[in-house]
Amino acid sequence: MRTQYLHSMGIVHRDVKPQNILITSVEPLIAKISDFGLSKTIDPSSTDSYLRSVVGSAMFVAPEVIAHRTRDLEQGYDFKVDSFSMGVTIFFLVSLAWPFPNMQLEELLIGWTDRRAIKWNRLPSTVSANGASFG
Repeated sequence: MRTQYLHSMGIVHRDVKPQNILITSVEPLIAKISDFGLSKTIDPSSTDSYLRSVVGSAMFVAPEVIAHRTRDLEQGYDFKVDSFSMGVTIFFLVSLAWPFPNMQLEELLIGWTDRRAIKWNRLPSTVSANGASFG
């Protein structure tokens, strides 16, 4: 699952989540991203090409997507939103827990934009060292 390729082509997926990850092979592991219904294209070489629509799945959406709406930010967001969503997805898949403990959906959607760090130290001890380092 390399969003880097998508981004080099100017595609921002905007809805990376476990339901949109397809496993096509287990040995070797091959995973692919699906469901491009919310994706958009922007100029990957531009420093001022941004998106402004508030879209994505609530538990996986990047803070800057929501911040744009709640703070009336003019700038919008770019490819980085997929990286955040991928981080939440990976955390959930290896731990079966949310990286934002004790947060209600409303908090995730309204008040969490300043507390966006994924707490990787919350991974349970059952996750191997390779799993925790994505090795």
